[in-house]
Amino acid sequence: MSRLLSVWRRAASLGWPVAVQQTFNTLMRTVDLVVTGLFSPAAVAAVGLADLYAQVPLRVGLALGAGSIALSSQDTGRGADLTRDRAITQALLIGALCGLPMVAVGVLFGGPLIALLGAEPGVADAGGRYLAIVFA
Repeated sequence: MSRLLSVWRRAASLGWPVAVQQTFNTLMRTVDLVVTGLFSPAAVAAVGLADLYAQVPLRVGLALGAGSIALSSQDTGRGADLTRDRAITQALLIGALCGLPMVAVGVLFGGPLIALLGAEPGVADAGGRYLAIVFA
């Protein structure tokens, strides 16, 4: 029994930062919806629909972050500072190169992308503006 508790304590001590990160990711969109709910139902619809597209850069960023953390922690553990720094630099550059087209898509095509989901013109315009801000 004590071994089981020891393993759970170890898992909790290693996992709490990820749990906190995921909580804040969820809370960020929840706060957006609560605040827009003060304006109008159309604003809630706009943010809700735009969030479907906003998940794409979020997931790309999380994937790049997880990969760079894995590589940099392995390199740090074996004392390979040069390759660690290269891995982090490459992750940042890849993130920027992936992010720039997403910003362009959000700014130029945000409204039409929301309209593609069947939104009314006013909702599509508001969602497009929100998407441009989130992508940027």
